[in-house]
Amino acid sequence: MGETNLHKYLKCLGIKYLDEQGCGLIATEIYVTKSASDTWINGDAELKARIDNHTKYLDIARYEQYYKESHDSDSKWIIDVLGIGSVNIMAKDESQSNRFYQPMKKIGTEILVRGIEVKVSRSDFLTGYVQTGLNYHYVLCPELLVKKSEVPKHVGLLYWGGGRSTTVYCAKRPQRMELNTDMFEFYKNSIYGRYHSLIMNMNRDQIKFLWEKV
Repeated sequence: MGETNLHKYLKCLGIKYLDEQGCGLIATEIYVTKSASDTWINGDAELKARIDNHTKYLDIARYEQYYKESHDSDSKWIIDVLGIGSVNIMAKDESQSNRFYQPMKKIGTEILVRGIEVKVSRSDFLTGYVQTGLNYHYVLCPELLVKKSEVPKHVGLLYWGGGRSTTVYCAKRPQRMELNTDMFEFYKNSIYGRYHSLIMNMNRDQIKFLWEKV
C-alpha cells in the first residue's frame, strides 16, 4: 500500500514544525539506530554491561526505563521526519542580578535531534513507531486520533486540526533523552546521504528546479 496524500501532507507539517523548533537540517525517512534495545528484555546483566560499553552515546538508565515502558510498540526503525538543530544553553548572569531582576546569559550551544512519526489512522498507530534513539520523539496525528495516555511519558504528541489547517500544536511535550556527539554525526551523515540519493535519481531539469528554489 502506497503513502496516502494525508500522510504526505502531515509529513510536510512535521518538517515545518521541526523548522520552527530550530532544526536547520531536516529530512524524511531516516534510519534510527536502536542497537541496544532488544537485548534488555532478558535482563542479562553481563550482556547489558557489554552493550553499555559499546553504546556510550546513550543515557543507559533512562533509555532502559523508557524501553521497558514502550518496547512492545517501539517496532519501527525508519522515522518519518528527523531534524537536527542547535539551541542556546542559558544560565543566570550573577554579575547583573538584583533582587528584582535575574537576567540570563548564553554560556554555549548544544545540538539536539528530534523525530516525528506521522499517524493517520488507529490501525496505523497500533502498528508501532520509533520511540527511542533521538533526543526528542513526537507522534503527529489528526486531532484526538491518539490520546495523551496512549503514548509513553517521554514521547510528545502533536495534533493537526484538520481541514485547511497548515499548523500543528503540541498537546503533550516530550521528555528529553540524551545522546552524545557521535550520534549527531551519524544522523547528520544519514540526512546528507538521503539528499544525495534523491539528487542522484533526479534528471537535469528537476535538479535545476530544486536549485532555483533554494
